Amino acid sequence: MSSCRNITIISPHIDDAILSLGGLVRNITGTENGVAIQYVFSISGWANPDSIGGAPQFTGPAMITEIRKKEEALVSGELGYPYEFLDFLDLPLRKEMETSGTNGLIGDIKNKLEKNLHPSDGCFFPLGFGHPDHKIVKEIGLGLLDRGYEVSFYEDLPYAAYGDYDYEERYSFLKREGLEPVLVEIDIGQKLETLKLYASQMSEEWLTGIRNYAYCLSNNKFYERYWQPVSRKKYTGHVPD
Repeated sequence: MSSCRNITIISPHIDDAILSLGGLVRNITGTENGVAIQYVFSISGWANPDSIGGAPQFTGPAMITEIRKKEEALVSGELGYPYEFLDFLDLPLRKEMETSGTNGLIGDIKNKLEKNLHPSDGCFFPLGFGHPDHKIVKEIGLGLLDRGYEVSFYEDLPYAAYGDYDYEERYSFLKREGLEPVLVEIDIGQKLETLKLYASQMSEEWLTGIRNYAYCLSNNKFYERYWQPVSRKKYTGHVPD
């Protein structure tokens, strides 16, 4: 990605980009590359009930979305990156409002994203672990990869950190699929403190899982990992269950 003019992270929801690549964002911000984030499903009705006291006045999508967007302003202000909300409904709201099917949704998202992306820019999309919205965004990344865009795929945290995965097999699977891992050394303390700014969304369980997943036994340091396709033709976008 070092040869790219700009780097754009495509984040399914507000917080996903920083959960998965917050250390990388901090490392890149202020360098010659620059980084920006596009938030796809930024209209939400979900928040961690413990963080808002379970108060009834905070249960509506308008209030929750306002809270989450204010938190994003705090995080981007600390790290210094530009961002944009595409304002698509997240999954629970789509189900509740009986919106159009996935195929039309993918087309609408793709059309919005393509206005902001250049084929020579570096684009990060999720691998698609653990959440249907992440899988939708991953499919768009695969389509751009086929069209010649410089696309890499990040590990969806906190889902990737959950212990019910066979980590050895998942690593081998992604290698067989035509991806190569890239490790980025990060300041885990700074990353966790930044994530706490997403107060309506974070939990101690998430933060602990992210910290443990980033730890490297061989050198007592912390890393984030993303995956670059070796060949546009080989990588199919499959992920292990």
